[in-house]
Amino acid sequence: MVKPWAQVRDAVQVKLVEQDGELYILARSGARRDKEQAMRRRRLKKLVKRLHELRQQKLARDQLLIKLGAARKEAGPAAWRIIDLQLPETDQAVTPETFGFRLNWQKLREARRREGSYLLR
Repeated sequence: MVKPWAQVRDAVQVKLVEQDGELYILARSGARRDKEQAMRRRRLKKLVKRLHELRQQKLARDQLLIKLGAARKEAGPAAWRIIDLQLPETDQAVTPETFGFRLNWQKLREARRREGSYLLR
């Protein structure tokens, strides 16, 4: 049984869903969505800047992996998940041809759809 969306506060909507004897509450908040988008944008912008810097540096593969680990930790999982990396093989040198990255638009769309939504049981 799914009930329609209900407004419970300014910019907060909830929907009740009963399934398999459990009651779920799906909550959407416009203000929270805006905050999460701003956080993701800021972290993603900083991560892309750092990846561009790493592409310009002369690094060994192991050094690159260490610096990528630090960038991943700083960016957080939400921003890191949106980037697809191309890494050099173990025996390859780190060059702009062997190390690259791109934005995964499908994952970005999925992240944007989920922002500001919560499922409570």
